[in-house]
Amino acid sequence: MMRMFVWVAISIVFTVAPFMVGALGSALGTGGQLMVSGFGATMLVGGITIVTITRLYVRAAANEAFVKTGMGGTRVILDLGHRSTQLTLLKKGRFETFRALSRGGHHATLGLARQLGLAYADAEHIKHTGVRLDGELANDVDEHEHVRRARAVMQALEPLLRDIKLTIDAFRARVGEIGDVVLIGGGARLAGIDQVLERMLEVPVVHAEL
Repeated sequence: MMRMFVWVAISIVFTVAPFMVGALGSALGTGGQLMVSGFGATMLVGGITIVTITRLYVRAAANEAFVKTGMGGTRVILDLGHRSTQLTLLKKGRFETFRALSRGGHHATLGLARQLGLAYADAEHIKHTGVRLDGELANDVDEHEHVRRARAVMQALEPLLRDIKLTIDAFRARVGEIGDVVLIGGGARLAGIDQVLERMLEVPVVHAEL
């Protein structure tokens, strides 16, 4: 903005000075006056044109980004934290409302530890590397063991998933249809949690692109 102001000021000086400053006008003569003034007018018009085109380009690029990311509509940012979960409702990129839930990935770890008789640290490791919720087998885990792990995680997450669904339903009642749900937080690393949420919520669920 400051550079544009300087550009405009210089342009105006070039445009009017040859006619307003007597000594300069006399030195330049009529032809010189017209030439310098014309140069200033060209600078002024050119600067305004560049600014206008730049603003139109930036606006078009922003609109395209809104369409591609879904930010132009309504979406929910779902932060699956360790001990709590936050849901933030955005409409056209603006904050609408927020809800915090007192459950998170920690409760899935506790469920694994209790169901399988594991130490907490071991259960946390398995949660991130040794269990999937998308129907696929985790690496180096036999089918029977994997079913036990997945069942333990799902049972532990059931209260949280229920609260998430109730919250999304309340958001829908407030603003209508939701374009998508964006997952962030450590709990989003749980393999297949996006698919579980998508089936339950009946809305696209995506991981944030960081």
